[in-house]
Amino acid sequence: MDLDDLAAVVRAAGQFSAERVAPMVGFDGRDGDLTQLGTVLAQAGEIGLMASGDAGAAGHELGVWGSLCRTDGPALSLRTLEEVASACAGVASCLHFGGLGALALASFEDAPASAGLALFDHSRMLAERRWSDAVACTMTAEGDVHSLQGAKHFVHAAPGAKAFAVLAKGSTGLELALIQADAPGVQRVEVGQRTGLAACDVFHLELHRVAVSSSRRLREVDAKPWLRRLWLGLCAIGVGNARGALATASAYAEQRRQGGRRIMEHPAVQLLLGGAEARVRVASAALKSAQRQDLCDLDDLRSAAMLKVRVLEDCFQAVNDSLQVLGGYGYMEDYRLEKRLRDALTLRSAAGRADDLLRLVATSAGEEA
Repeated sequence: MDLDDLAAVVRAAGQFSAERVAPMVGFDGRDGDLTQLGTVLAQAGEIGLMASGDAGAAGHELGVWGSLCRTDGPALSLRTLEEVASACAGVASCLHFGGLGALALASFEDAPASAGLALFDHSRMLAERRWSDAVACTMTAEGDVHSLQGAKHFVHAAPGAKAFAVLAKGSTGLELALIQADAPGVQRVEVGQRTGLAACDVFHLELHRVAVSSSRRLREVDAKPWLRRLWLGLCAIGVGNARGALATASAYAEQRRQGGRRIMEHPAVQLLLGGAEARVRVASAALKSAQRQDLCDLDDLRSAAMLKVRVLEDCFQAVNDSLQVLGGYGYMEDYRLEKRLRDALTLRSAAGRADDLLRLVATSAGEEA
């Protein structure tokens, strides 16, 4: 993809963010009108921002983690996620996890066209050097029948999902299996209302001896590329979320007056805004550097892990500084910065806490030497 095409898609993402996502978030209710989420994501699919396993769909190639990322790298997906997250990190997360699901499902020739769901066992895969021993979901063989067994794995859903792409530990290593959502032994358990990223549908998946046909198994799957894309996407969402918080705080500081002058003129406010902007710019620069290096093709996870820790910590601090500009109003729902802060906290610990990722960096250091 040339730069002009990339810029056109990013502009479309920015327009979608301003005209579709921002009105949904609005200023009414703690997390906006989430009843509109299905419609908003359907519109994202129509204009090609939501990836799809259907080769005829608008987002099959150019959507977030669409097929183009396999040849052109992560830049397009990350720029799109950043633009959407500037209005709502939850909607961006739906595009992110839905895209990862579509990318996994594209590995299967007979995957349902409307499927957009993936399962990644984050909690036990992180900070583990022996990946085949770190996956909680297992696949066993009894004669010619293979079955999946596992319970309470976090799943991030896209609308209309009809299948799951499940990463499991098999007899010869990691395997990717495709199962129907209505297959015997598949049970969806609702998590209920949560704080942070409220617009991203999350639930538990329980698997009880789910039969898997040989045509729906891919053996010897490397889990690392999925984790790299997962972490990079979360970084992009974090940067977009921090950008949105900074924009809100800057606009407030220009309009709000205290002591006969705009609070933007107060040194304490300038320090907060300056610090927030510096952190956002550093985080954005680190992410762009990763795009140029095409981090998704590196053989190790250390660079991606360090990037997630540093970028999302800077983004959290930027959101917190932005909130402080508003004083007590920052914690109220009126300006949406309390939502930004909740989302920044969630992103910082999602798919691996900083401590786990730093352990991964330390324990794998010798492998690069």
